[in-house]
Amino acid sequence: MYPSTHTLKRHLKRKHIETFERCISAANELSTNIQSQTTALPAAFVSSSSSIPQSSNEVSATKTQVIIKKKSTRDAEDFIMGLVVDKEVPLNFFENEQWKKYMGEELKKLGVSTNRDAIKTMLAEREKKRQKNLTNIMKNKSMFLKIDSCKRHLTKYFAVSAQFFDSMDMKVHYFTLGISEITETSVNLKHLVEKSMKKFEIHHKQVIAVVSNNAANIIEAVQQLSRADVELAMEEEDDNTLESLFLIEHVRCAAHTLQLAIRDGLRTCGFAIVIAEIRDICKSSRSSGIASDWRNMGQPPLSVDMATRWGSTFVMIDGAIKAKNTIQTLEARHPELYMNEEKWAQLVVVRDALEPAYATTKAIQSLSLSPGEFFYKWKLLEHTLTRLNSVVSQRIAEEMTARASQLFENDVLLAGIYIDLKSRDLLSTEEQQRGRTCFIDLALHLHLTAAPSQPSASSSTPGETSSQRSTSSPTLSDETQSPLVEPCAQESFEEQLNVKAQERINQKQQHDRMELIQYKRMITQQIEVLETQDRNKGLIESISEYPPVLQQACLVTSAMPTTSVSVERLFWYVKFIKSDKRPDLDEESLNGLVFLKTNGID
Repeated sequence: MYPSTHTLKRHLKRKHIETFERCISAANELSTNIQSQTTALPAAFVSSSSSIPQSSNEVSATKTQVIIKKKSTRDAEDFIMGLVVDKEVPLNFFENEQWKKYMGEELKKLGVSTNRDAIKTMLAEREKKRQKNLTNIMKNKSMFLKIDSCKRHLTKYFAVSAQFFDSMDMKVHYFTLGISEITETSVNLKHLVEKSMKKFEIHHKQVIAVVSNNAANIIEAVQQLSRADVELAMEEEDDNTLESLFLIEHVRCAAHTLQLAIRDGLRTCGFAIVIAEIRDICKSSRSSGIASDWRNMGQPPLSVDMATRWGSTFVMIDGAIKAKNTIQTLEARHPELYMNEEKWAQLVVVRDALEPAYATTKAIQSLSLSPGEFFYKWKLLEHTLTRLNSVVSQRIAEEMTARASQLFENDVLLAGIYIDLKSRDLLSTEEQQRGRTCFIDLALHLHLTAAPSQPSASSSTPGETSSQRSTSSPTLSDETQSPLVEPCAQESFEEQLNVKAQERINQKQQHDRMELIQYKRMITQQIEVLETQDRNKGLIESISEYPPVLQQACLVTSAMPTTSVSVERLFWYVKFIKSDKRPDLDEESLNGLVFLKTNGID
């Protein structure tokens, strides 16, 4: 609860200075705008706002006031949304009497209400408007989805986001699609993914791959999405679609895979005991008996690693090594801080092995990182660890090699690496062939989905037979049919027409099939040009020099995410949005707040 009466202002100034300054500046700005806009209007309008304008000048003044009021109303609503969405201000804050006293009257003049229902309505309208905007942006775009789940406040959440390359501005875009409360079964997860796709009118054909962690239920959910792809294609009864069908692939998160390799390497390297000892020392340095002496030495507190925080073991060991002199100075008074020189030397070995892995973990989390750039950093880390030639670095490198067999089992990821000339040579001969084949299939799939849909059998519903179409097609009425034509002769004539119609359909399908074969042959021939390109150029610059028939497929593939880190950050927002101040926040409001906070209010 917020303090009442005059203490609210003092409380905000002490504890929430940023919110306090925003409130005061907004109040002053609104008051100044209203005064300046009012004085700018004609005197006749100011003196009697209820009088009916008689002259053209007075009519113009009325229109001006309406425009000013609308603009001021929008500004006030933006201010409220900024507090609720960006600053995570709870709705009960606006019910406080002191808020109503300072800001309520000014907002009421503009027709803006700050009661709970009004703000929730405002939030829903902004979400709906932004959703419509993103639906138009993502229309017909080939994309990659990222999914992940997390547990917060004893509730399990599931989040979905989309990433794609937009050829209009030549940039990779990332948008949050939604966050929901779940029970973590694969059927439930699949349903939530399809629900998000339907909400933004994303067709199955637009989704190339789904990136997630290594959880079994999520992998099974993606496999169910792939099976749904086949079922949809079979319902359409399009032979060309079935022949060139590109199923939704599952891509393992590279950052998760690297952390598992580091974890397994540390467990088997023989340094687990010394790591546990330095962890106890770091914990002891933060205890009440030592913390005061530690502060007096002018040292920042040592951090303690957490299993769920990537790179935290390196940060802990690195901080302890830097504070070694302080630890040794205090160990005389606090024996629990003692560690011999041999173990300190072992910690240096561990730190040196973890440092390049920590740097790589941070680097591969970039949204703009292409598959080729990721693969280059992965191989560079393996090379660096091998050159260090320590027990720890060798074990981590071995675990990376073992984990790579699962990470690079995905052909879509290999296709993304294949088109990047800087990284292609790091692939084995078999991996290059798999990446090449997948890229050709993907280019063919993009060609089909970009082309206007052709009626495979008729313009009626899918699965309708030729005989069904003949009965539903317009025929002559009974009055206009010739009585000289016998019924059996008419049936024979209709059968002949149906046969000819089916022949025409078969010819069209055969023609389309031949076109696909020719297009695939052309892609296969043009892809040979990539072998002669300069590997030292950047990816986008290289793609601009590729044959035009390959460029769009290369741009789409280059936008493929290699980690699901960005969607995991949504749960970090949940921690602040559904805080102790908002314990009863419902799922719909939470989704709206996260959606607007990550995608932008406007």
